[in-house]
Amino acid sequence: MRGIKSNGMVLCASNDAHDVVEPLAPPAEAPVGERVYFGEEGKNQAAPAEPNRVQKKKYWEAVQPLLKTDGEATARFGDAVMLTSTGPVRAASLTNASIA
Repeated sequence: MRGIKSNGMVLCASNDAHDVVEPLAPPAEAPVGERVYFGEEGKNQAAPAEPNRVQKKKYWEAVQPLLKTDGEATARFGDAVMLTSTGPVRAASLTNASIA
């Protein structure tokens, strides 16, 4: 956006028709800038890829189809919950929705 490089991404849940979209949000008490992880904290968590490696590989294309919200609007990657140190990341109300 506007020629500014970023290492972040805004993730949103959307319904099948893509006419309802909600940004995913961490719990209000989550520290700003905290790394989000999947599953149990510290367990099998790889270091983030270097920015130049991300540009060369197609990580997003492999990961995105497995990102969904569950029946409680909690973000998941496959069976693993998307977490912060203060709890799960959620959509406001979209359940069983795709995340992009």
